[in-house]
Amino acid sequence: MTNNKEQLSTKARPGNKNRLTLGAYSLRDNGELPPEKEELRKYLDCVRENMIEDLGGKDAVTTSQVILVESTVMTLGIVTLMWQWLQKEGVFQKDRAEVQPCPKTMATYLNTLRLNTVSLGLKRSVPTEYDFEAWLRQNTKEAKAEEVKKDTG
Repeated sequence: MTNNKEQLSTKARPGNKNRLTLGAYSLRDNGELPPEKEELRKYLDCVRENMIEDLGGKDAVTTSQVILVESTVMTLGIVTLMWQWLQKEGVFQKDRAEVQPCPKTMATYLNTLRLNTVSLGLKRSVPTEYDFEAWLRQNTKEAKAEEVKKDTG
């Protein structure tokens, strides 16, 4: 006799179509993305590799850092899937004026991302000297070039 409770925790529950289309539960429960999310898998693999490089490379990271990197990558995947779901379905449920379940838990996942990156020592760095005027000139040139393309195209 199989344990039905265990099966339901890793498979789509009957009648819950969100589990079948979002993909976040699949990632959370099985550590795998649905086949149609191949681009996201590639992105997450790239993020994992870059984070390890930021920490000094494979030979320099500790087991604890690897665990935090894996947690961060999985959490980023879940947040990305939630965001894709919200873009597709909207913030409010269609059949009633209630907020989708995703935004209610998204803040928790985002906070986990923040805490993991802080724990890893990966923080946002801003150049000490920033030439705003050079940035403005460059962006103004690009904007004007785009306008010219639109007008002549």
